[in-house]
Amino acid sequence: MLSLTPIFLLALAGLPVEATSLSGGTVSGQLVELSATELKLQPENGAVTTIPTADLLELRGTSAAAPAAGETPLVRVRLVDGSVLQLAELKNTLKELQGKHPYLEGVLSVPMTAVHSLRFTPPNAKFDPLWEQLLEKGTKSDMIVLQKAEVLDHLDGVVGAIDEQTIKFLLDGDEIPVKREKAFGIIYARKPYNGKLTARVQFANGDSIAAKSVTSNGDEWKVTSLVGQTWTLAASDISLVDYSLGKVVYLSTMEPRNVKYTPFIQFDGQTEFYWKFRRDRSLEGKPLRLGQKTYSRGLAIHSKTELRYRLGGEYRRFQALLGIDDEITNTNWGATAVRIVGDRRELYAGECRPRQSPIPLDLDVSDVVELDIIVDFGPDKSDISDRIHLADARLVK
Repeated sequence: MLSLTPIFLLALAGLPVEATSLSGGTVSGQLVELSATELKLQPENGAVTTIPTADLLELRGTSAAAPAAGETPLVRVRLVDGSVLQLAELKNTLKELQGKHPYLEGVLSVPMTAVHSLRFTPPNAKFDPLWEQLLEKGTKSDMIVLQKAEVLDHLDGVVGAIDEQTIKFLLDGDEIPVKREKAFGIIYARKPYNGKLTARVQFANGDSIAAKSVTSNGDEWKVTSLVGQTWTLAASDISLVDYSLGKVVYLSTMEPRNVKYTPFIQFDGQTEFYWKFRRDRSLEGKPLRLGQKTYSRGLAIHSKTELRYRLGGEYRRFQALLGIDDEITNTNWGATAVRIVGDRRELYAGECRPRQSPIPLDLDVSDVVELDIIVDFGPDKSDISDRIHLADARLVK
């Protein structure tokens, strides 16, 4: 059985990693050392590179591989600090939750005071939003959540011991057993734990741990978790150490203060038509691609569109890769003029054409209160195939 101490142990000897910094640069190599203040990498055929951890956005394990699916159903466990674990053979006492994790030998034990919720059912597009709404709502009593036709209902009371078949539940002073197969999930009456979060460690199967600190000597990693679990993990178990929390805001997560479209007049001379901008997808709803690479974050914008974002003077840099959607291959189409303006001061002006190399943007937005992104018709004065992507568009504090 694993003991509970404030230190997370991750055995990742010789781990090949890819580090991304706030400047937008990426360095790949073998992990040499990671401390609270700096990261040291050994690139292939190069000198050791040092990056201050204050400048790190993410450290990605390039050899991470998800475990093979087992026969035993996994219970999705969310902790009060936002960590998420998938456990099999789950049971609990009044003091601790126990289960087996795909990456660990033996039994993992978690204090019940650290457990926020348990979900017994697999992901489902219809019920996932309803479950998230219940999680965000909070509760003064424990809840057993039940699926009824097209909705999720719940009973309020006190959840007791859980084994593989039964959930003991105190309802209006009476103890009643609830079959686990009938329960969608359990939400405990817990307050969120708001400790100082340095990074979020993500595993190859999608699980994640909120970390107070992360260090490594190249052979093993030590991660101090917010609620105190200790794990020993193989190199291939870790996919990402995310340092971006609080440092970076992606534009696709922000709501524009103002959006203005100038429609293209179609051939009948009367019908107005325009494309609304999209977040994290192309205008056709496909993965956002630029320069033969796919990006999970960014904006897709058609001419003519003007987006205004309120920054409030809180950020230092605006960074992105700018270019025409990869699907546009005809170089006679898609000439687009792009301007980026901060408080009426032009920060960037340029033209995009299909099949050109993406244009890296790194703009000083210090003290900028309002940022305008203007995607205009190009020299041909039409909007045919004017589909720019701002990949990895982000604001850096």
